[in-house]
Amino acid sequence: MQTHYIYFLSSFIFACGGTTSNEEIDHFDQAIDTIEETAIDTLKAEVIAIPNEIAELLKNFRDTFELPLTVDSTFIQERNDGDQLESSQFNYQTVRDLIQNGFANGPAEEQKYMLNATIEIDSLKSINAYEDYLSSIDIGMLQDVVYNGHGIIIFPNNRHLLIWTMNYSSYEACPYYTGTVVFGTLLDRYQIMNTIELAEITSSGNPPAFGETAADSEVSEDKITTKYREAYGETADPEYGYEGSLEESDSKHIVFIDSTGFAEKMIDN
Repeated sequence: MQTHYIYFLSSFIFACGGTTSNEEIDHFDQAIDTIEETAIDTLKAEVIAIPNEIAELLKNFRDTFELPLTVDSTFIQERNDGDQLESSQFNYQTVRDLIQNGFANGPAEEQKYMLNATIEIDSLKSINAYEDYLSSIDIGMLQDVVYNGHGIIIFPNNRHLLIWTMNYSSYEACPYYTGTVVFGTLLDRYQIMNTIELAEITSSGNPPAFGETAADSEVSEDKITTKYREAYGETADPEYGYEGSLEESDSKHIVFIDSTGFAEKMIDN
């Protein structure tokens, strides 16, 4: 960069014809010094120190994903391997840090209740009170949860997307609920912003009623498009007079990325 500036200035001075005075040379040297100082200041301004707590957080996210990225059922299945899940687990305190600034899109907002419930379970594990909890668990209660960090997407302008999952299951009786949800938490210049839901495979039921939700996302450089598919109804059971029913709905959420985090939301049903 400095070479180009020097070439331009020297070409300008000597192209004007004739010799140059000592005063002109001094002026030229001062201009070069100014350019060098400006360039160095610019480079320094782009170097962002990573806070210690963020550096520790980033250790949970080993892989780097390239854009564009599809986060769907295949993405989930490839990362639900037992050994990989065990090696990438983190605890409830990390989750609290990741979701400290809330959620961006509607369906992710609905995960608040489940996340808060799972955080309570994981905190019991941290104080060795989980076995006591299991001894008193009853129908409809959350049984287990595991959080895993998977990887990072690097965006322009010093932004990063941390991709992580929550796997949960209820007591093995009716009513029941179970599933995997993939989240993305945005960092802007190594500051935690907000969180979005990227994918989901969840189900629940209390026979004959049932419900299922699936979601997947396409992540690009400036936006994330998430499609949701919900199905709910009743299973057929002639013995109890249930004829069976099924209702389905689809929605699409487009969330844009800027310095405020996941910003504008546009919903297309």
